[in-house]
Amino acid sequence: MTDRGEGSAAEITAVQKPIWNRGAETYAQAFAGSVDQGVAPTLDRAGVCAGTRVLDVATGPGIVAAAAAERGATTTGVDFAADMIAVARRRHPGIAFEVADACNLFFEDASFDSVVMGFALFLMAEPDAVLREARRVLAPGGRACFSIWDWPVPGFDLFYSAMAKYLPQESIVGEPPLMGVSDRDLLAGMLESAGFADVKVEPLPIVWELAEPEQLFDALATLRDFSSLSEEALREFRAEVGAGARAYQRDGRFFVPFPALLLSGTRP
Repeated sequence: MTDRGEGSAAEITAVQKPIWNRGAETYAQAFAGSVDQGVAPTLDRAGVCAGTRVLDVATGPGIVAAAAAERGATTTGVDFAADMIAVARRRHPGIAFEVADACNLFFEDASFDSVVMGFALFLMAEPDAVLREARRVLAPGGRACFSIWDWPVPGFDLFYSAMAKYLPQESIVGEPPLMGVSDRDLLAGMLESAGFADVKVEPLPIVWELAEPEQLFDALATLRDFSSLSEEALREFRAEVGAGARAYQRDGRFFVPFPALLLSGTRP
């Protein structure tokens, strides 16, 4: 990963927001092969079924929210990136989507039976505050589930190792505090400190199947601004990531590991 810098929650958010606004139109398609594998397990751990009131925090283009609605749940999705919310509303007009801060949700206490978050907790500037808010808006007996990556993630390592070569000056000022963290005890302790009971941290093996090895670069590059690179450097960067992905070739396809974790807990 890139080098961490020190920064306040506001600085971390200022770095993160343009990244996710930039990827709003392309995220769902670019990352479908990986993040989609976490949707059903996340909803299962959160007890989402017909009639459940569900809040999908950091909904992005509405992938998890839409899957919850397909189960018959009454679903609301929120995200801090306005462009993501615009895409979610266009893609899923029957679902309520709102721009909101995960650390300061505008919903009343005990408004939902389930709270879910797909691959976003590690990006939060104040993850402890996010967890406390998730617990607050849950009804007693309600369950929350958060999917995160189980670092180190080979697919990300291929991309960021190459990026360090082509953009050695690239760093994230105030990198989110859970970026790169996969300590099970620490993560479980965070949920318990936020007031969750029956906390579980479970592995979720994800393997991203690619038709071409360069697809890995193409997906991850949608969230970055590489306009400072020459066309030649960009081609070399893409080729280097693709060459790394070739190590995972089997039967003409490329199976790149993206291990994940499911963090879940109940509001007493």
